[in-house]
Amino acid sequence: MSKDYGQFCGLSRAAAVLGERWALMIVRDLTVGPRRFTDLQAGLPGIPTA
Repeated sequence: MSKDYGQFCGLSRAAAVLGERWALMIVRDLTVGPRRFTDLQAGLPGIPTA
C-alpha cells in the first residue's frame, strides 16, 4: 500500500510510487537499458508475477 503524503505534486506522487517494495529495484534494473519482463523476473528472484 502506498503512502498518501497529502501533497498534490509530482515529487510526492513519485515518492508514493517508488516507495513500493519492488519499484526501486525494478527502476534500478531499468536504468541499465530496456528489459523484458522475463529479464526483470530472472534478475529479481522472489518478485511476484501477479
